[in-house]
Order: sequence, then C-alpha cells, then structure tokens
Amino acid sequence: MEAHTIPRSQLRRIAVNGQVYHICAMPADLLENAGQFTVGKKGISEFSILNCFCAKHDREVFSHIENDELVFDAHQLALLHYRAMGAELYKKLSGLEGARHQTRTLQSRSYQGDLEKHQFAKAYELGSELGLRDMTRTFSNCESILVNREYERINGLILRFNKIPTVMTVGGFSPEFDYEGRPLQHLGRVGQTYEQIGVSILAAQGRAALIFTWLSDAAVCRRFAQSFVAQEHQLYSTLAIQTAFEHLENTCMNIHWWDSLLQIEREKLLERMQIGGSPFHGRTGTCLQFCGINFGQWDFDELTFVDGN
Repeated sequence: MEAHTIPRSQLRRIAVNGQVYHICAMPADLLENAGQFTVGKKGISEFSILNCFCAKHDREVFSHIENDELVFDAHQLALLHYRAMGAELYKKLSGLEGARHQTRTLQSRSYQGDLEKHQFAKAYELGSELGLRDMTRTFSNCESILVNREYERINGLILRFNKIPTVMTVGGFSPEFDYEGRPLQHLGRVGQTYEQIGVSILAAQGRAALIFTWLSDAAVCRRFAQSFVAQEHQLYSTLAIQTAFEHLENTCMNIHWWDSLLQIEREKLLERMQIGGSPFHGRTGTCLQFCGINFGQWDFDELTFVDGN
C-alpha cells in the first residue's frame, strides 16, 4: 500500500461511489490538454499518493491523525504540518526536474536564438531551487520536532464549521501576500530565506475544519493567518476554497458540489489554479482576496489559535 497525504478515511467523507474530482496537473495531463488544468474523476485509493513516505512509515508516524479523532492537539498539529511540508517538498522536487528539463530544451540548437525564453527558464529554475532549499529546511525542522517530541514548536489556527467540506486539500506554500493584499515575502532572492505555511482542509467530528500550521518562529505565517481571521466570517468557506485552488494542486472536490457550480464559477477556480501555477504570471496582492463569487458555505462555527510558546 502507498502513503496518502489525505487519508482515505477522510476522502470517504466527500466521495461519491468511491470517487472524487481532482485537478489534472501532472505533466502528462498538461501535455494532453494543451497546458491547461482540467478536472477528472479518480478513485480515493489513487488520489493524493505521496511517494516520499513508504506505507509502513505512514502507518507508524501518522497513526495519531489516521486512526484517532482529529482534536488538533499539539501532536496532531505537528503531524499535519509535517505531512503538508512533505507533500510540498515532493511537488517541488518534481517541479525542479521539470524546470531543468525546460532549461536543457531551450539550450538546444533549435532554441538558441530565443534569449528571452532562455533567461526566463533559468530564472524559473533558480526559483525552483530556492523553493526546494527552504522547503527542505522546514521539512527537516518538522522531522526534528517529531523525533524530539517538541510539538510546542508548531503553532496553528483551526477554524471549525458545521457542515462537511466540499473540498479537501493538504499542502503548503510560501505566502507572498496576505488576505488584505499586503506583501509578506518577495520570492526569488538568493540571499533570503522564506517561511512556509501548511494548509489542511479536512473533516473533523463530521464537519469541515480548516487548519493553518507553521513553525513557532515564522512571524510571516502568523500574520498571514491573522489576516484570514480578520475577514468576514461568511467568507471563510469561499476563501478556504480560493486558497486551495490558488496554491495547492493536491486538492480534490465532491463530485455533486463541483457539478452544481455554474460553468463560469468552475472556470474561475480553474483559472485561479492555472495562473497561480504558471511561471509566466506573477502573483498580485489581490490573489487571495474575495473574488466576488461565493463558492460555498460550510457554516462557520468557531476558531482557535494554538501557540505552543
């Protein structure tokens, strides 16, 4: 059995006949669809497979979030952050391989005259290397936290809702802007290190939960989480969905929910992921702000900040 970033026990909560919709974002998918992200069905045993953990490691390390009820104690938050960083590290390794392949292709004789594309490819490769460098550092810190049981080094924000989620995701990213549109980090600078935030949308006690996690010394991530809380409560569900499509390819959806959206609503979400994942488009301050379309209402209940210090 292979390891999963989103456990099958979670996926069953939103699956229809054992299937979910997922974002088709693998290189083979993009090649088949002219570089465009699309949506397809996938069985829950095949979605969210993470090859950087073996199944035995997955069962032993993640037992407290796989086999126990999610109550978001310090140990569970540390495990959720570790898994989110592992998912992102795996994605960045694949992305760097793709970036290097693109650079080699543009260096071939047929592309020698296209200086602009070549320069861009090199810049994208450098950005991928920096992202991998910082994610590796964060992932190593997470491993140390778990080995030494220093769970208080993980901080978090947990938002609980009253309805089951229509979207599930697990992953992480380096936030460039907060939910007010304020800049947080300017990515791509060699001499600077960057902070990563973990994001999980799961089901806990039969209802949706949105979990942000970060290392206790990551002040940028704390400000990011605080800016989410500052938004209107009735927008929390939509903002969670927007965030998943903006930053996290490891996202799946309930089939009935996705099919019930208007075509323009589905296109807006896919466009968000398309632009967010494109090396040809830089993010702007509005990338996480409410876009004017309400994509769902999970009925917000309560929130809790967890500060291990």
